[in-house]
Amino acid sequence: MQKKRIAIADDHKLLRETLKSLINSTEGMEVVGEAADGVSAIHMVKSVLPDLLLLDVSLPKLSGISVLNNLKEELPDVKIMMLTIYDSDDYISEFLKAGADGYCLKDAGWKELLAAIETVLAGRTYVSSTQSSPAE
Repeated sequence: MQKKRIAIADDHKLLRETLKSLINSTEGMEVVGEAADGVSAIHMVKSVLPDLLLLDVSLPKLSGISVLNNLKEELPDVKIMMLTIYDSDDYISEFLKAGADGYCLKDAGWKELLAAIETVLAGRTYVSSTQSSPAE
């Protein structure tokens, strides 16, 4: 079985390294590229052609929505899942309308993120459950 190729675009190095470690330790997946800003993300994705890009909504140099729009226009087969701290119906709607294949909150646990990745790679849309329920 060929491994699913995943790229990560996030301006926080610790998050990129953590995601890379977790993904690379998961059977059937490998990280094939990383970027810390929007401009680098576009170049990296065009270079490595991943199956899935985990894309931060807020990136320096070029916003996540701009990266999404550019890549979906030029490489529509690359799946893109937004990673964000923003639990907002407006954001979710905006990114899904722009072509995002998924929207996962950064406060999700690893099991949820893995389920989100698998869902998007299977060709289905994933949206994190809202975090608006009261704290326990």
